[in-house]
This record gives sequence, C-alpha cells and structure tokens, in this order.
Amino acid sequence: DMLDHDVKPTMVTWNSAIGACERGQAWEQALCLFNMIPRFLLERDAISYKAAILACDGGLRWEWSLLLLREMFIQSIETSLVAHVAAMGTCMKVRQWEW
Repeated sequence: DMLDHDVKPTMVTWNSAIGACERGQAWEQALCLFNMIPRFLLERDAISYKAAILACDGGLRWEWSLLLLREMFIQSIETSLVAHVAAMGTCMKVRQWEW
C-alpha cells in the first residue's frame, strides 16, 4: 500500500515487514521482501538478515539460512548470536549435520 501512495519505505519499514512475515510463519514472503530491498537503493542490515534467517528457520529452509548467514560474512555485516543459533537450529531440526 505504501508504494501505491508514493511513500518511500525505510529500513525500519522493511525490517518490520520481514519480522511480521517471520512471526506469521510466511518465510516465502519474508524472503521476497528481503530481496526487494536493494531495488529501493537501500542496504540490508543485520536486522534484515536476522529476520530473514529466523523466517527460514520457521519454514525449515536450512539451505537459505546458511546462505543468508554466509552472505552476512561476505558483506561484512556483523552477525548476531540469534542469527547463528537460528541457522544452526534449522539444520538441527531437519537433521542436516553436514553442510
């Protein structure tokens, strides 16, 4: 709706929306929003990544969790304990011990 009214979303807006998708167990929508951020000339931050990783955890998408965590390292974005635990937890839930 914001885009329909020419309101430019901020990182707070994006992160809130991704977090809402995560809490609603809508991992696909969370990743869709996460991937839209650069189109608005904004840079994803640690909060964006953490929310996306948590959404992947809820969807048992261990591959995506690890890819997002890896991307954080590549982009030199400070990782949090929550992001690490969520990625590891996803792997544990699906018994994916070796990556």
